[in-house]
Amino acid sequence: MSAMFKRTLFSLTVVLFIASMLAFAQTDATVSGTVTDPTAAHIVNASVTAFNSATGIVTTTQTNQAGVYVFAA
Repeated sequence: MSAMFKRTLFSLTVVLFIASMLAFAQTDATVSGTVTDPTAAHIVNASVTAFNSATGIVTTTQTNQAGVYVFAA
């Protein structure tokens, strides 16, 4: 792994950690993101799954032509 990729991965981990701490105050949220491969190319029609640990509900969606997925509140 390149140093830039490691820094990006570390930064994303820190952001997700902080966001998860703030999420405890919320009752619902919209979650979105972009799926990419190691070369930063967008992945089209990737299956993305979200699990709500409070309710046990599992939701799956697909990425669009830009590799973007959205789980609406």
